[in-house]
Amino acid sequence: ATCCILIIDPTQAILRSAYIGDCGYMILRKEVREEKSHSEIIKKSDKGIDSSSSDEEGSKKIILREVFISEEQTKKFNFPYQVGVNGDDPETSLSYTHELKINDIIIAGSDGLFDNLTTKEIKDLVRPYLIASDKVYSTDLLAEILSQKAFENSRNPLYNSPYAQRAKNEKIDYK
Repeated sequence: ATCCILIIDPTQAILRSAYIGDCGYMILRKEVREEKSHSEIIKKSDKGIDSSSSDEEGSKKIILREVFISEEQTKKFNFPYQVGVNGDDPETSLSYTHELKINDIIIAGSDGLFDNLTTKEIKDLVRPYLIASDKVYSTDLLAEILSQKAFENSRNPLYNSPYAQRAKNEKIDYK
């Protein structure tokens, strides 16, 4: 078995983690970037830069920045460190401390999640929940959506999963 333990200290906005094996977590941070509308025109003239714009406002783009993404802890491809009987020493676990900001999103999962969803796919599934608000109101629903998509991808023989990509990098014929 693999293991991932996350503890948040809300008094200091600190996340402490320890994990062993191919389970893991990521921290995503919402950032809002202003994008200029097409109607904003910046002209260079002899007098310098002349900015003019119409009444249309620029749009806001939601960016989910990857603050941290854990790496698999494996001895070789598809052979993760393990805990339990005949397992690896728990002292081999990887430990980190992260400073958190308000509304950071922490996604924790097993290899079932991270072997079947890319970071981009995870961010694309999380982003709609953050457009209207800073908070994910239903973490249960988001977890369900992530796990359903990971399961869907795992059953799709045409999907080039992160696992399949790593197998290919190791020269292992997969699928």
